[in-house]
Amino acid sequence: MAIFKKIWLSCQQATMLISKKQHTGLTVKEAAQLRLHLAICKFCNRFQQQTNLIGRLAKKIQQQQPAVLSEQKKQALQKQLRDAQ
Repeated sequence: MAIFKKIWLSCQQATMLISKKQHTGLTVKEAAQLRLHLAICKFCNRFQQQTNLIGRLAKKIQQQQPAVLSEQKKQALQKQLRDAQ
């Protein structure tokens, strides 16, 4: 039972790893823990499906319409950053 407690993830931990997986990747241990959790938890499976869909759609939109700022907006953002420091 002690081993199970060490490898079992809560849903909160699982959703954190699902997000991390999209951005930076997981360690072997994290990937195994997530697979175990997803084998049992339908809610986290659904979260992962939704997260993957949002990621794919965001990439598709970015490819279709690359973000381009006008010089005026760039300067305004730079000024805001300088003022914040």
